[in-house]
Amino acid sequence: GQLTLFKISDHPHFMKVAIVQPNIPQYQKLNPSAIKEIYRTHMVMTRAIGRNSAELIIWPETSFPDRLANFPALHDEIGRLAYNKNVHLMVGQLRGTFSGSSLKLFNNLTVFGSNGQIAGTYDKVHLVPFGEYLPLRPLLTLLEDPEFDPHALIARVHGHLAAGEAEGGDHRYGES
Repeated sequence: GQLTLFKISDHPHFMKVAIVQPNIPQYQKLNPSAIKEIYRTHMVMTRAIGRNSAELIIWPETSFPDRLANFPALHDEIGRLAYNKNVHLMVGQLRGTFSGSSLKLFNNLTVFGSNGQIAGTYDKVHLVPFGEYLPLRPLLTLLEDPEFDPHALIARVHGHLAAGEAEGGDHRYGES
């Protein structure tokens, strides 16, 4: 049998949540020509959620693999969907800011309120090493250089190293 302590729907502090998980392969997410198809998939699945069956709908992290600011019509359509369903809609996206001429990207969560407007945003603080950022990038990018000299790297990190000398019998170590 099943023991029920209380019905969740009767508890005043619970919110009805729906999660959209389209299971899009990573290689597709990274394909710029697939952006609109990925978006359509999320929209179809979100529209299939009953009008009063959720107060909050959550799309996956980086569900929109670009900056929504680059697609104003899609941005507006997401806002209208939140408004028409009377829900808050959380959308994972890339968010960018310019610093001079360089673009800085953030793994971002944007919340569209039930009024269709952006209610808040959050930039991920703890990124996944090697997945979302490359640790030690200045050192690792040296490896891509065909002129790479590992001795120069050692000198850059530790200062110039000199071969040590140790005497043993008739041999001197550290000399060529």
